[in-house]
Order: sequence, then structure tokens, then C-alpha cells
Amino acid sequence: MSISENIKSLRAQHGMSQDEFGKIAGLTGKAVSTWENGTKEPRLGAIQKLADYFHISKSEIIEGPVEKEKSAAISDELILQLYNKLTDENKQKILELARLYVDGQEQK
Repeated sequence: MSISENIKSLRAQHGMSQDEFGKIAGLTGKAVSTWENGTKEPRLGAIQKLADYFHISKSEIIEGPVEKEKSAAISDELILQLYNKLTDENKQKILELARLYVDGQEQK
């Protein structure tokens, strides 16, 4: 998605008008309108204010949200890489610990 689509989507997700959204960045609704229609792009300072307000990274506004499936795949790959570096003894300890966590989750 483009930055204009990301901004429009973020604003819509939070049910905000362009004026409300603009105030977060210290700007007007008209400025937000120019971002959303692709006439202009927001300055980095405005992006930072929005990111801080919504507790997201600037890259999520610029590039779009990270896909959960992609993020999960990266996490799975990292876990496997780390696990493969362990000794057999430590692998056994990790498996036992993981089983304890799973059992604890199932009891909740």
C-alpha cells in the first residue's frame, strides 16, 4: 500500500475525521486530505507525531503494517535457528520448559 492509503486506513480504523487526525500532527484536515489523495506526502515530523500517538512505528505509516503471517514466520525461523545452535542437553531443557508453558496455558 502507498503512504496515502496507509494514512487513510489508519484514520478510518480509529474512526477519526480528517480534522481530528490532522490535530494529532499539529495540522489541518485539509493537510490530511492532501496526504490521502496523494497530492502531498506528510513530513517526517508529522509522521513521528502520528506514530507516537498510535503507538506504532513510522515504517508502519510509510510502508504499511507488517503482515502477521510474515512476522510469525520470521519468529518461527529465528526460534529454529537459535534452537539448532544449542547443545543436545540444552535442547532437552528447552523442550521441557516449553512443555511447562504449554501445560500452563491449557489450564487457564
